[in-house]
Amino acid sequence: MKDKLSTFTEFSNNLFPHEIDYLLSVQQFQKPENLHILKIIHHNTHYPARPLPFDTSIDKRTYSYMKAWIHENLQKIDVDMFYAWLISVEKSIMNDDIETGQEKELLNAMDNMHPTAYYFMKFYRVIQHYRDYLIVR
Repeated sequence: MKDKLSTFTEFSNNLFPHEIDYLLSVQQFQKPENLHILKIIHHNTHYPARPLPFDTSIDKRTYSYMKAWIHENLQKIDVDMFYAWLISVEKSIMNDDIETGQEKELLNAMDNMHPTAYYFMKFYRVIQHYRDYLIVR
């Protein structure tokens, strides 16, 4: 018989301790079940030899929500995904093929970008290309 939370357990086993530490620092859960689940994941990633079981009395939709929330928040800080997006936008600008959606994303990224960001210099160069693109346009 398949374990009730096997998919979620497998997902949580693939997380790294520093990722869970980050998620604990940014979480603002209203429901105590969500925080409880996150703390169990925290314990299991830090002490893999002594894992705690997940509470099966919690609704499976809560686990599904937590999985999506974890994935979404880790994607927000994934520098590799940001770099891939940045390269695709730069390619679109250089080929004079940038779409409206990409322009909106780029402008939103400009508002949220900080000089301490990992790929700030690359982002700055892409913005310079975008400026040149707008001048020609």
